[in-house]
Amino acid sequence: MDFVTASTGLISPYWMGLPIRYIQLLHLKYIDKCGPSIQKKNKIKDIYEGLVYIKSNSNIMLLFLTFMILNFLVAPTENVFAPAIIKVIYKFSDSLFGLTSTAVSIGVITAGACMSIFKKKSNILYAFYTQSIIMIVTGILSLFLRGQPMIFFTIYIILCLLSGYSSTLVNVPMIGYFQKNVEIDQQTQFFSIMTLFSNIAVPLGTFIAGIMCELFGGDGAYLMNGIIMFIYLYIMRRDIKNVKI
Repeated sequence: MDFVTASTGLISPYWMGLPIRYIQLLHLKYIDKCGPSIQKKNKIKDIYEGLVYIKSNSNIMLLFLTFMILNFLVAPTENVFAPAIIKVIYKFSDSLFGLTSTAVSIGVITAGACMSIFKKKSNILYAFYTQSIIMIVTGILSLFLRGQPMIFFTIYIILCLLSGYSSTLVNVPMIGYFQKNVEIDQQTQFFSIMTLFSNIAVPLGTFIAGIMCELFGGDGAYLMNGIIMFIYLYIMRRDIKNVKI
């Protein structure tokens, strides 16, 4: 995903189906309460109107931009960063590598359960910060614990749990915010544009991450992405904090 899966640190093959979903969303028809269906609009015009709508709403524009940046920075984790660190640098087995995915899933499930039981609003800015700090800490520990692989792996599993937990505290409120605050007649255009841009950000981020891994190593590249993400969040912290999610 888009960030719904990517932010956990492990992106699923979901994004590969985004072009199909994008096309399907553009062809949705709305039925007028008084009778016949609305005439088909020009699809290019729909996209343009959607972009104008996003630009004209500062809070939606801010979260949309943040969503895309996080897709770009975090999405390559499963396909690039995690294998580069766990399998190439530390040479762990496939079974141990699979435990990282399990740890993320447990974190996601735990966060979902906590949100359902306690129904407490999360601070999305702190959840963003947590994700960036996890990336930074992972990169630093990987660089300095290469002589202690099992110590690193134990800490990394804990970080994966926290990553899954924090990502859920981002994804659920953010998607809920968009569904609540984007006008009904603009939601088709908005979510199809979001899907389209996510479909661009994810493979582009993965491509650049591969180049960075070649230049700086998997842990160095992961650390750099975490720092970039932290700097962006720090610069935009007041604006993000002021958005009521």
